[in-house]
Amino acid sequence: MPQVTCSKATAKVINVQAIEIAARLLGVENPIHIRTTKGRRITGCHRFSIFDPVHRITFSTAESAEDQSKTLWHELTHAAQTDQLGLVDYAKQYRSQNRSVGYRQNKFEVQARDCGDWHDALSLV
Repeated sequence: MPQVTCSKATAKVINVQAIEIAARLLGVENPIHIRTTKGRRITGCHRFSIFDPVHRITFSTAESAEDQSKTLWHELTHAAQTDQLGLVDYAKQYRSQNRSVGYRQNKFEVQARDCGDWHDALSLV
């Protein structure tokens, strides 16, 4: 099971145990670090580097609890996609999808949006 870490402030917002379960269900292998932002510029973001193999997920607390949970499911799905394909192949395929069908129809984004609906079964905040 991947290790989930966060700041004390973020720990007050998220359900770490639920995130660990979600990560296991999705097949995330590498550690996850979650942080929050209060801004509305982004709702969520996933970053991963071969030089620092930790999934870094940021989400906005300016959204509703339901949207925060959906965003966490969405970003955890990108973490799983990265682990399953490897960073280089994931990045190549993701960019190729964006070029050929656009962001909205990108198969990685479609899957992540679909997984965002899992928050009904297991809320992550």
